[in-house]
Amino acid sequence: MNILMNVWSYFATNILEQPAFMIGLIVMIGYILLKKPWYDVLAGVIKAIVGYLILTVGSSGLVSNFRPVLVGLKDVFKIDAMVIDPYFGQNAVTAGVEEVFGKGFGDAMILLLIAFIVNILLVRFSKFTKLRALFTTGHVQVQQAATAYWLIMFALPGLLTHNVALIIVMAVILGAYWAVGANILIKPCQEVTDGAGSSLMMKMTMQKVLDKVGLKPGKVHHCALSEGKTAAAQYDVVFCAQNFANMFKDAEKKGTQVIGLRNIMSAQEIEQKMREHGIID
Repeated sequence: MNILMNVWSYFATNILEQPAFMIGLIVMIGYILLKKPWYDVLAGVIKAIVGYLILTVGSSGLVSNFRPVLVGLKDVFKIDAMVIDPYFGQNAVTAGVEEVFGKGFGDAMILLLIAFIVNILLVRFSKFTKLRALFTTGHVQVQQAATAYWLIMFALPGLLTHNVALIIVMAVILGAYWAVGANILIKPCQEVTDGAGSSLMMKMTMQKVLDKVGLKPGKVHHCALSEGKTAAAQYDVVFCAQNFANMFKDAEKKGTQVIGLRNIMSAQEIEQKMREHGIID
């Protein structure tokens, strides 16, 4: 039992209380569930951790370097100013949770994990919930989990002595907030971008079409436009929004089929384009 407690204590201190490693853990679980090869799992975890650390260093540098400017504005012009930066709030919550409520910040990371699972379940049962969007912006998830943890303890002090109930209640609320909030933005994004949408949504729609026609390609990858322009020549077929197709002329010259879509969320259009280009019969 002591060994298990020591293992849990080490895990809680070095993983749960460290947002960068917690995000890395979530990424690792996601890649494993997607049955990715070990090198993709390792690369994904490293990129997630390093990316979060870079973001933290950059934001802290911005905040610390801007403080003298705020002091100068106050002294010279007699005005008060504040940087609108969520990291101020996150740092305050991190310190206040322990000082005011006597709770560890590691609990906020557990809250984040459970809330993300709730978000996944709501999307998994989209047939009933009508929700189909995952909130996956890691650093914002950490900020919102920390704030949510503070809010639930402030609003419902009766739960302070019931740690499990405290975390579960707020995790369910936060997970539902992520699912509903992200889902609400899908249609406006499609309207504003004329169907441009995101590469992940395109991949999800593409996968449905591939499953329907029984086609199993070696790899289906989604990425940002900047990465796609560089990596496109490595693939046999590239799907993109119609207004971006001209950006892949170099890959097309090297033999890659580039297929532009007016609406990347339309499984019917994707299937039609695949038939027109001879990818499926």
